[in-house]
Amino acid sequence: MAEEKALSLRDIVDRSLLYRLAGPRSFGRGVDYFEEGHVHSVTEQDGVVSAKVKGQEEYTVRLWVESGTLSASCTCPMYGSGNFCKHCVATGLAIIGVQRTGEAEPGGAVVNLDDVQEYLRDLDKGALVELLMEQAKRDDCLQERLLLQAASTTGKGPDLGFYRGLIEDAVWADD
Repeated sequence: MAEEKALSLRDIVDRSLLYRLAGPRSFGRGVDYFEEGHVHSVTEQDGVVSAKVKGQEEYTVRLWVESGTLSASCTCPMYGSGNFCKHCVATGLAIIGVQRTGEAEPGGAVVNLDDVQEYLRDLDKGALVELLMEQAKRDDCLQERLLLQAASTTGKGPDLGFYRGLIEDAVWADD
């Protein structure tokens, strides 16, 4: 017996499904969010589409297919109470827009991490170092990780004050 092809988001997501899951109010608001360009940072990896949707607050949405049906998660309070929210609708519409036209409608194209990896591999070493250094200046976690890795390979002794600071930050994280 031939194995059935697993359904993808593009196979099942359409406007009528989003409407049924969200209801008229959340669907209408999700359409507005999509058309006004509130959906960004859309990525796809291993069949899961992730996006950021920014209105008054920014929320993270994930959509995927599980057992042939659309599954979702959103960090907004509305979704937390078990409702398919406007943010999920807006993200679903971003998927539909890319599917239908092959190019981005409001909200941006779906780019996956394989695309990012390919882009990074094509950069020359100097450009990659510059990109990492720029990001490390803005991202404390990345900066700390790079400092730890550099300390272990440079032959210089570790900065014990730095390690103490990391331990104190971890211990006193609730303050």
